Amino acid sequence: MGPPSSKIRILLVDDDESFLALFVQSAKVQGRDREFEIITANSGEEALKLAARKAPDAVVTDIFMDGMDGKALFTRLMNRYPSLPIIFLTAFGSVDRAVEAMKEGAYHYFQKPIVDQGLFWKTVAEAATKKRAAEEIEAFRRERDRCGPGSEMVGVSPVWRKVVEAVERVAPLPSTVLLTGETGTGKEVVARAIHRLSDRADRSFIAVSCSEFSSSLLETELFGHERGAFTGAVNRRLGIFERANGGTLFLDEIAETTPELQAKILRVIEGSPFYRVGGEEPLSSDFRLIAATNRNLEKEVGAGRFRQDIYFRLAVYPIHLPPLRDRLQDIGPLTMHFLQKIARRLGRPPQSISGPALALLFQHNWPGNVRELENLVERAIITAAGRQITPKDLFPGLSPDLDSASGFKLEDVERLIIKMALERTGYKKSQAAQLLGISRKTLNEKIARFGFDSDSEL
Repeated sequence: MGPPSSKIRILLVDDDESFLALFVQSAKVQGRDREFEIITANSGEEALKLAARKAPDAVVTDIFMDGMDGKALFTRLMNRYPSLPIIFLTAFGSVDRAVEAMKEGAYHYFQKPIVDQGLFWKTVAEAATKKRAAEEIEAFRRERDRCGPGSEMVGVSPVWRKVVEAVERVAPLPSTVLLTGETGTGKEVVARAIHRLSDRADRSFIAVSCSEFSSSLLETELFGHERGAFTGAVNRRLGIFERANGGTLFLDEIAETTPELQAKILRVIEGSPFYRVGGEEPLSSDFRLIAATNRNLEKEVGAGRFRQDIYFRLAVYPIHLPPLRDRLQDIGPLTMHFLQKIARRLGRPPQSISGPALALLFQHNWPGNVRELENLVERAIITAAGRQITPKDLFPGLSPDLDSASGFKLEDVERLIIKMALERTGYKKSQAAQLLGISRKTLNEKIARFGFDSDSEL
């Protein structure tokens, strides 16, 4: 089945062609044709062909039809497309068959004539949205699994795919890796993925943030100390370099170290013997080093704050992690991932997110990047009154009007994403298309459909 369009695509099946025509006309009268694309089939056989070619988001079918009836069609569709929601239309005398089909996995049923059109369309939209969300989750789960069991390298955007490819390329090698990027972009997540894919995966992964310690205390943490080496050193303590032997050492915020400590770290990286503080026994350690920083190390070297020799030793294989504002396509998958991960950790039932709430996430600028998104989702899960995250759960100070919107309008979210990409790139279409991971031709088509101002950069 192919990729979904922005509209919710419904396959309507009924052997009464007058009903099909009436149904389509009713959708237009109610303005539903802006949200739904309705494809019709007048037999089960034709419906199977259309399902294969058109990839519907939901199927609405009558139960009683000549030839292949709705129940048989349901069985065939479920065998081919297990996640495809199917809604039955039934006359009064066939309600029992519809109920039986629901027990076997049908999504819902409605009796003819459909009295509550609003409820019907809401149910169809809900079914289609759940299907699309499940497909998105499965897509980024496959992407995540490319980086090993339990990886949290979630993302489908082109810039993030480059990061994943770089990780897969360097992980099996012994080379030192330097991760750069703003705070909160996921440097430790990437470091753990490199470790999992390396030949040291069954050994220890030790992470230390250099910014959390004073220079003297960090030196003691790294090198360890002997008993009596200083006041309070009542026992010998093994340092991080020793404990990382055979595994991977992740030094985060390496730029926070002093040039003096950098020189000592460099000697260890190059294989020279080192000593615990207050010790005389020469020690050695075999570990794979991954360093990270949110600073521009070349500028730090130029300013004399970072040693050039250790910079060249660290920057064997640099990987830059893009900020979340440059990964618009990843906000949805990351949000779904955090909803599942955090609910599981907190012992809460799985939660979903409303369309308006998701749209707000796309509007935020994310100065704290992925870490900020994760924290925001956790707070929303804790404060949410129901099973669905609403705008006020994410941003309590918002106007109540934003929280009253209902439904998940995929087209509205797509319009918002494209608008933000255009604004973020100064309406440079080539850059916006690259950011969105689509061709410029596709972007032009969407700009025309959504009616955006396209006077800039032709």
